[in-house]
Amino acid sequence: KEVIRNCSDIELLASQKEPEKLRIGASTVPAQCWLPSVMSEFIGECGNCAFVLRKGDSLQVHEMIRRRTVRVGFVGTVLDKVNMDYIPVMQDRIILIAPNNRHFSDMKARGASADDLLNEPMIMREPESGTRKEFMDYLYKCVIPFENIDQVAEIDQPGAIIESVSKEVGISPVSEKMASQAIQDGK
Repeated sequence: KEVIRNCSDIELLASQKEPEKLRIGASTVPAQCWLPSVMSEFIGECGNCAFVLRKGDSLQVHEMIRRRTVRVGFVGTVLDKVNMDYIPVMQDRIILIAPNNRHFSDMKARGASADDLLNEPMIMREPESGTRKEFMDYLYKCVIPFENIDQVAEIDQPGAIIESVSKEVGISPVSEKMASQAIQDGK
């Protein structure tokens, strides 16, 4: 909310009699887990404003900003420190989710390591996704070659990934915020 409030363009738009719609770009996690409540609060405080939300993966949102089709963007990863400013607005973690079945319950009971899990079939986000970039950075830091990952699917929607994991297609790195409801439901 503070980021939106600090944009002079936004204040100008909200102060107009017939305000122009604020065009926002957001990657999946901010668009689904953070922006709806922020927009609601902002509209409640300012009243005289409207939003247009354009969703894309992190790379697409960066491109929207470069082409000036949106005024502000919210993404899950830093891609261009030279030409863009980044202000953290939300905390999230990448977690590895697995089907709720006997195989993974047994692995957990045995105290399986991350290496054991990385030998399982894996569902990945698309290459331009912030979630995937952050997971790839983690693999790099752990000196685990991506080529060692048994990727069985690439899916661009976290909800579809979570459902696929629950149907035992494979395991997957996902946003903790996106997976929280499925985890609570025991999926």
